[in-house]
Order: sequence, then structure tokens, then C-alpha cells
Amino acid sequence: MTPAERGTALHEFMQYADFAKAAEDIESEIERILALEYITEDQAASIDREKASAFFNSELYIRMKEAKNIWREWKFMLDVPASRIYGSDAGSETIVVQGIIDCFFEEKDGLVVIDYKTDNVKQAAELIERYSSQLKLYSYALEHLRHADVKEGLIYSFDLQKSIRIEL
Repeated sequence: MTPAERGTALHEFMQYADFAKAAEDIESEIERILALEYITEDQAASIDREKASAFFNSELYIRMKEAKNIWREWKFMLDVPASRIYGSDAGSETIVVQGIIDCFFEEKDGLVVIDYKTDNVKQAAELIERYSSQLKLYSYALEHLRHADVKEGLIYSFDLQKSIRIEL
């Protein structure tokens, strides 16, 4: 499988996994999702068990277990001022933006938006440079569509096995 296909497989796993079961036994949870036909045999084989398990041993997962609510694969469509994406020179037009937020959860003082990344990187700075605008847009969408404060944006890097905070 290509790196992109392996990334898709891991995203599918994260979408359908029962997190509590995955935290206890990653292999059994992959097998359960395979049996439900949410992933193929090839996808199941491609999931890096060590990297997936690291997520369920992370501080981020501990926070998620304590969350009031968790949403996964949340689809949105929103009119966004062009200047929000292209800067002040973009004028007053709006752009229709649609996307899918991998995950966000609610803590008592606001929402935390997460984007899972499977990119093969050496440093967190690479992911920050590539994806900070994406997280900012997700935050904007949540604030406007959910009418809630987004207090934090995080990239969870499966390759680096850690969360990376994005300044919103």
C-alpha cells in the first residue's frame, strides 16, 4: 500500500474504533472493525500497531476519556470570508468551504479540535507549517457552526507519536 493508503486505513480505524477497547487490546479492535467490514484485510494489515497503540497511551487520549463529548469525522460546509484564507487583499467575497474534522471534544472550558496526521516527518515544525491553516479553518468552522469557543487546536502525529499544539 502507498503511504496515503496506509494513512487512510489508520484514519478509518480511528473513525470506527471503540477507543476504550482499542486502549485495552489494539489487535482485537482492529479485528472487530475488519469483521464489520469498515476496513479491508489489506488496510488492517497496514495499520502500524505500535503507532496506533501509542495514541491510546498518550496524554491526549487521557484528556479525551475525561471529555464531556467527543465527535469524530464531523462534516461541515460554511461560507468563509476570502480574507480569512487569502489575507486582507482578498476583498470582501466569501468562499464556500467544506471539510471533515477528524475529531473534536468538549472540555468544561471549550472545544479541542484534533487533526490526525500520518505524514512521515522528522520534526513537529514540518506539520505546523503544512497544517496550521487547516486547523485554524476547522476552529473557525466550529466556532461559527457550533457556537462554541475552540480553546485549542492539536495535530496528533502518529509518526512522531505526540500531540502538536497549533496557535489558533
